[in-house]
Amino acid sequence: MQQLAQSSDAQLRLLASYAKDGADVHSMMLNLALPNNAAKAKLYATNTAALLVDWNTYDVAPVIMLSPFGIDLAKFGHGQYVDAIHTYFATLQTLKVAKLGTIVPFPSGNRLPYLIGSTGPEQFVANVNKVTDIIRQYYPRAEDAEISVQLSNPSYLSPAVDSASSSLGAFLPFVEGLRSGGGGVTSLIYSAFPWYPGATSFIDPDVVTGITKAMDGVTAIVLSSGTWAKLVNPVTGTGGPAQFTVSEEQRKVWLIEGVLEPAEAVAAAGYTVSINILTQNNFKKGVTSSATWGYNTPVQSRIFRNFIRRAAKHNIPVTIYDAPND
Repeated sequence: MQQLAQSSDAQLRLLASYAKDGADVHSMMLNLALPNNAAKAKLYATNTAALLVDWNTYDVAPVIMLSPFGIDLAKFGHGQYVDAIHTYFATLQTLKVAKLGTIVPFPSGNRLPYLIGSTGPEQFVANVNKVTDIIRQYYPRAEDAEISVQLSNPSYLSPAVDSASSSLGAFLPFVEGLRSGGGGVTSLIYSAFPWYPGATSFIDPDVVTGITKAMDGVTAIVLSSGTWAKLVNPVTGTGGPAQFTVSEEQRKVWLIEGVLEPAEAVAAAGYTVSINILTQNNFKKGVTSSATWGYNTPVQSRIFRNFIRRAAKHNIPVTIYDAPND
């Protein structure tokens, strides 16, 4: 980790800063866009290759969220954009990118947070399978390119949200028919956050393991979450956006009881578990869906370091989702 501080890549240096503060953070989550034409495919791949070659040098494997901004999901299912996706991964291979890390096509597909049309679970499954098949043409070995599916718990936006939206039955249609294990999807990323001050139990271990059991050959699970000090929540059940703040003690409770204890329960059920924590600060006064996710005070920093150390004692790696100079 000390060598990361010498990297030319700002995100690797940021990763090194966590180690300097006594937190053994293993990797980072990146948000990249799927290309919608050949020209963008070559441009995106060239930029991504420069980053990944550097990361491979330091043996850091990122988790890459491939978000389809600018892509119509229904048209993708009918074959549009496929040539661009081929060009993207072929270019990465040509540029000597040996390892991609973990690729997550269409992240949070059950929530469809893309302003480009909507699709149902069958279309989501078909789209993920299509991208998976393309990736495997260029990176056939799972150790060179893991493929993960991310599903998000849409509940807990407010006390009034129907809990059925976070039940096991709500998630299963989004994994039924997914090609998994072997050359297919090799892990599940389950994302859940406390979106209002009184949120509790936002990660249900039984739901997480239930989803994974429906994915043949998948035994690896990432629990993706975070805690905030200040939040503007656009869905509060109070007639509009509201701003909240919580205590440092509440953040500690969320990290331990809301995230780590469910992770320990999933691990005890026989799964390989890791945790991804959002630490990027994007709070802007009056802007909805913005929050202070970082651990910016000495007390908050100590809480976060202790969380990571406890995770390490249970052999649960931690990765982060952050960005430099934010």
